Amino acid sequence: MSVSRTGRESDIRERLAFEDQSLSRVHFHIYTQHVSLFPSSFCCARYTRSIHRQCDDSRESCNIFSSPNQLRHHPCGTSATDPNLHPTSSLPRSVRIFSYNGGGFENLALRSNGQILATLAFPAPLLFYIDPLQIRPGVILQNFTSLKNTVGITELAPDMFYVHGQGTDGVFAVYSVDMRDFVVLPNGTISTPPRIKKIGSIPSALLLNGMTRLHRSDNFVLVADTLLGGVWRFNIDTGKSDLVIHDPSMAGPANKTDFAAFGINGIRTQNGTLFYCNSGAQSFYKMPVSLLPTTNNPHCPSTFVASGKRNPH
Repeated sequence: MSVSRTGRESDIRERLAFEDQSLSRVHFHIYTQHVSLFPSSFCCARYTRSIHRQCDDSRESCNIFSSPNQLRHHPCGTSATDPNLHPTSSLPRSVRIFSYNGGGFENLALRSNGQILATLAFPAPLLFYIDPLQIRPGVILQNFTSLKNTVGITELAPDMFYVHGQGTDGVFAVYSVDMRDFVVLPNGTISTPPRIKKIGSIPSALLLNGMTRLHRSDNFVLVADTLLGGVWRFNIDTGKSDLVIHDPSMAGPANKTDFAAFGINGIRTQNGTLFYCNSGAQSFYKMPVSLLPTTNNPHCPSTFVASGKRNPH
């Protein structure tokens, strides 16, 4: 399914220009949002200069987290500080494990060993390796010189990651990042770099954002389109893409501009269900996608889960 840009180019350029300008003045935060629907954390991305880990003193495990006072009233729904969500537990402490001066992180993906891959929205299209235990220093894995930024990232097969970003020509491109033979020494020297290559582009995309997989055995990834209000399916074997979901719950609010006009943002799947937040609507939704839409079943019904507004009613 193709999407026409006719009549929207000027509007898109204005929104992207605002994004570039505002990022020099404001930074947002990456955090994990604990939602009862998930056995693990759901990450909604926002720009931040630092990455933290959440440490529960009663356990050894750590998650990516930012300072607790930055979590209230987020567009993606109930925050980890909501007392109704954890009525008997104390707030975890956060520890900064990595920072990049002058830059803004966009999305995270975790390796099976807990190490982090992080994309950078600005000022350079970088991909970082970060050790949450700080045994090894954080290092730059790749500078994507043909991109303006790096945005979405997800793991499909073990240690096989996929990253997308907007090209210098304005077209969004998808790259594979093979970490299977990656070796970094304790001093931060990369002994064996990841194998990275461009595998295709999504020419009709307006503003790509979150990225996820459905099943590890699939040959495709799912990518949210914030301005279009839908989800693309990108085939990693052919480099081709098609718009598989275009739902009103994913669209940004009408008659809004700048960030308030943004729709679907962070996405994750679990047990055949797609979970996603709509930044402009400040809402959190789910949708069954165990069988993606087809000609006979063109629409998957969405279900409202939570609101991030102070007074949603």
